[in-house]
Amino acid sequence: MDVQEERQEIKNQHLNPVGIQLSPESVSKFDIGNKFERRLAYTIGHDGSNFRFLKCEPDGVLKVYANPAVYSHYGVVRDTIDGTTVPELKIETDDFFNRVDVYVFDAVALLQLGFEPLQLYGDEIKLQPGFYSFDYLTKKVKVTIPSGGTPTEVQIVIWY
Repeated sequence: MDVQEERQEIKNQHLNPVGIQLSPESVSKFDIGNKFERRLAYTIGHDGSNFRFLKCEPDGVLKVYANPAVYSHYGVVRDTIDGTTVPELKIETDDFFNRVDVYVFDAVALLQLGFEPLQLYGDEIKLQPGFYSFDYLTKKVKVTIPSGGTPTEVQIVIWY
């Protein structure tokens, strides 16, 4: 089945990138279509006053920064995990959260993340005493101590 080619004309934003010779130097209009074509493209960014080319590293990596999400609420649990009376500390929700902060105060702890409430948790991540922040889209998080491990106080904060 043949696809009828369609084209749409769009205006150039008159970007004059520094550091590259374009031929022609400026084009007042571009057009786009519904058929795939192989083209050379360049990526530009705006620094607040000028448009500039985005440069990659020598190995081709383009470093980017994602602005942190805006969080509207959070949940907190804190307790001492001893392996018997308090075997684990966990939060499970029906909604996704995308940041998990974990404070491990005294001894080694094991962190597990899970995507859906009815699925098993993932592999254990060993955490030394300290603060950890994970940007991970999930619905549940659990912290335990290793078998025979030392009791430790743990705080979990989830951000929605």
